[in-house]
Amino acid sequence: MKRCVFCDKSAPVVSFSKEHVLRAKLAKVVIGSPNKEMWVSKSINLENEIILRDILLPQSPFDKTINSICETCNNGWLNQKVEIASEKYIEALILDHHIDLDFISKNRIALWASKTAAVRGLQDPKPRGMPDSHYFWIKTQLTPPPYTYVWLFKTLYNANTMTRHIRHLITDPETQITTPSHLSVINIGHMGLIILGCGLKIGEEYFSDYINKIDEMKSIKLWPSNCEPVFFENLSQIDPNVLYELTDEIIQEKHMSTREMRFKAKKKYNMRSTLHPIK
Repeated sequence: MKRCVFCDKSAPVVSFSKEHVLRAKLAKVVIGSPNKEMWVSKSINLENEIILRDILLPQSPFDKTINSICETCNNGWLNQKVEIASEKYIEALILDHHIDLDFISKNRIALWASKTAAVRGLQDPKPRGMPDSHYFWIKTQLTPPPYTYVWLFKTLYNANTMTRHIRHLITDPETQITTPSHLSVINIGHMGLIILGCGLKIGEEYFSDYINKIDEMKSIKLWPSNCEPVFFENLSQIDPNVLYELTDEIIQEKHMSTREMRFKAKKKYNMRSTLHPIK
């Protein structure tokens, strides 16, 4: 029986509705937002040959939905306490407008990023990169879950909205305890976000080198939060490909599974995209 990933309730107690991975309203904010989705499917045949196949779908990146969230959660706290609460900050980051990132705004953006990464993960088949308890944590605590990191980057303007969700199972060699983890990327306009989430502390230790590496990059750590105010306008712009290359490095070293989506806008914004099969 299908149950809501956030509240764990099922029908007939609750009804289910489609939840957008990225809020549809954001399409009006992104200048040059695409109305077509371009995938380049990459697979390997029995002869070990790489096969590339273009897939063009008449779909906006803001049309993507999942059906694992009940209407009560979708139209209630998710809408009011996550989407609307962070709306003015997210729109300012996308357009690179002036924004003072204080304790409250950093927390709201970090919550939105964590929630969006969690919902993005529902597009992929199981196993998930986030434990069930972390979905419940987001609902009840309205903060990113434990052992979660969120970094904010300013990228060159990218109308080709991209989400990338990488999941991995980590096993402690001493205790043999296994925990899921995920590394997610969201790039809309000038806003670039990297979200790293681990089910247990062993995940933090496993990714410690990369946590330190990202800390040293030109970014703002939104979570774990601190009270020091920062200014998005003071960040230097980076090429969006820096985010892809960084996560590619982690994928290759940690042998992680990934599915990504990039979207085709007007020709001047075109970027090649790939969809990596999960093995």
